[in-house]
Amino acid sequence: MDELDSLKKKRKSIQSLISQLSEKRRSVNSAYFAVHEDLNKARELLDTESEKMITPYLTQRDALVKELSAKRQFRVQLVVNLKIRNSQKSIHDQYEQCSAVVVRLEERLAELKKSAPSLENVLADLSDNLSKFLKKVNIKNRRGISVSPKNFLPIIRDREYMTITSGGLRTISSIGLFLAILEYAIENEINHPAILLIDTVGKYLGKTSKTKHQDETDTAADADEGLSDPDKYKNMYEYMFELAGRADKKDINCQIILVDNDVPDSFVSNYKPYIVAHYSSTGENDLPRGLIDDYDSR
Repeated sequence: MDELDSLKKKRKSIQSLISQLSEKRRSVNSAYFAVHEDLNKARELLDTESEKMITPYLTQRDALVKELSAKRQFRVQLVVNLKIRNSQKSIHDQYEQCSAVVVRLEERLAELKKSAPSLENVLADLSDNLSKFLKKVNIKNRRGISVSPKNFLPIIRDREYMTITSGGLRTISSIGLFLAILEYAIENEINHPAILLIDTVGKYLGKTSKTKHQDETDTAADADEGLSDPDKYKNMYEYMFELAGRADKKDINCQIILVDNDVPDSFVSNYKPYIVAHYSSTGENDLPRGLIDDYDSR
């Protein structure tokens, strides 16, 4: 019986405890729901207030970002415009410079037109230069010397260049014409490079014996002219040196390049400082062979 009473007491105690805990649970739940409701209200209030507080800043931020983007775009356009402006300025400066050059050239052209010699005067000067050269070389019967206004070739003894039978006289008159033009360029301001290149100077002057050369000249006429005279050859060289010296005194760049085969020994010794290259077809005196001779020997 005691044990049963004890169990009943414990049962009542447990039921009482369960009742107390249930009551306490209801109280806690009631407090939880009240706090949860307050928390939701606070959250809603916070969201509302935050929106009211942040929205102006966001609006201002968006406006600033938009303005910054516009400014950047404006800066890019300014850089492009500046480059275009600088390019335009450079083009304008070049245009001004070119215009100034054109004005100077037009003024110079007008002066040149006023002072430009006539064709007759130019041919007369060339004829005089040619005559001086032929006099220096000591050509026989120096008369009727001029430059043809039709083909601008030498006329010797009133004979057109193409009708001259002596190949040697044609050679000398050709060299004389080129030297006459070069001399005119030294004495006058003309568009001429002041350079002259002459190959095979001694053609038809008793310096060549090839059959094809002999067939292109009247050997009797060459003999009558006395063109194989060494003094004539020497005088021709001296005239070229005198002409180059005259250009040097005037501080004018002038160059005469001669390709001459079988130059006399006296020429080699007298003009050695002016010889740039010296070859020998036979290799005599330990001279180098020319390119063609080397090829033939191989």
